[in-house]
Amino acid sequence: MYKITQKKNSEERLVEEYIPKDEGLVARFLMTSPHKIRSLGKSYSGYKSALFFKAVNECVKDYDVRAIFDLSYGQVVSPSYSYLEVGRGKKEELLVTGMRFLIKDKKALAVYVTPGWGTVDLYMSYNENDSDTALSFMEAIEKYMAENNFYRGEKIDAAGQFLPIPDLDFNSIKLPEDKKQAIKIGALEFFKKREIYDKNKIPFKRGLIFTGLPGTGKTHCGKILMNKSECTFIWVNSNMCSYSRDVKHIFGMAKELSPAIIFMEDLDGFLDVESNVACLKTQMDGLEDVNGICTILCTNFPDRLPRALINRPSRFDDVIIFELPDENLRYQILRSIAEPMVIKDAEINLLEVAKDTEGLTGAHLKEVLIYSVLLAADEGREEVNITDLTKAVEKVKGNTNLNEQLKEISVKYIISEIKKVGRKNNG
Repeated sequence: MYKITQKKNSEERLVEEYIPKDEGLVARFLMTSPHKIRSLGKSYSGYKSALFFKAVNECVKDYDVRAIFDLSYGQVVSPSYSYLEVGRGKKEELLVTGMRFLIKDKKALAVYVTPGWGTVDLYMSYNENDSDTALSFMEAIEKYMAENNFYRGEKIDAAGQFLPIPDLDFNSIKLPEDKKQAIKIGALEFFKKREIYDKNKIPFKRGLIFTGLPGTGKTHCGKILMNKSECTFIWVNSNMCSYSRDVKHIFGMAKELSPAIIFMEDLDGFLDVESNVACLKTQMDGLEDVNGICTILCTNFPDRLPRALINRPSRFDDVIIFELPDENLRYQILRSIAEPMVIKDAEINLLEVAKDTEGLTGAHLKEVLIYSVLLAADEGREEVNITDLTKAVEKVKGNTNLNEQLKEISVKYIISEIKKVGRKNNG
């Protein structure tokens, strides 16, 4: 239930009278008529909800807190608390829905906080002569958030959740050296050249496109960049970016937390909608400043990539194509993955596998080795032999062919259903 500070002076006794369970609760606390109450509200981005609730919690320490409660249909009920992350590995119990009655310098302020739809909301009620108190409280909250933003420099998703940082570097991915260098320069070295950009009056922003078939290393490369970057890293997947408003939110985060990398993973469906592409273009090259932001867009279907994103300069500066590995690269990938495994005649057998796996991605090659280890384990062996590897290659190739067959079946089914509907309409 609500809490109230018990004291003996007349002012405190009056406060005790302000706790009846009726709709005039706030008016009675403010000692004024309802029509003289002034209200001030503001919404803040939902990704920093923990920071907001933490800021309110800190700012009320400068006030005499007379009551903490919530209201439901005019009735006083218990406020809601939650344990929120207030930094990597740090949690704190904070009020997330509820009203505080505050007194400072004989001025009263009713402060209500609550989560909104993609926001966190602050509502304040005060006497018509005490607007300065409300404004000061809001300014204190925003100052605290600006000076103590624990998301800045962190690795987070678009909802502000802290992400585990993978222990990966560029040695863990097998790509041609020229592509590794292009990624390093475009996504990491870029942030060290601010002075050059400013001196030459060049907008301090960067855009890269990672494109290639699934399993060719785009996501793995994103994890490497997350680990190696020294700035804020925002990981965005398709579930977090479906509409144009999501793009505005993500770029708003990046601007506030810059310097920042936005890594947008597999947004092919998002890019199929023209209005979404238009919003992305506007955010990257519109009126608003995007200095200090590197945007990396990943797509599995380069042929479906909107021309408007790459034909216009100053949006995406480079396209990194993640191609299917050739025989030599396949062997390097196999050797890297197989390092902790026990494989009989490893060099000879892995060279044979590399020759026999044309058209497979790095992800497929990993699956080949995992399956071969399981085949050996089924027979009570730790050592993987060429028979295990051959069966594993056949299995993975079979699955790949099955996926293609299922796609064909799905397309044929859709076409047949369309024809049935057409015949019914015509009949």
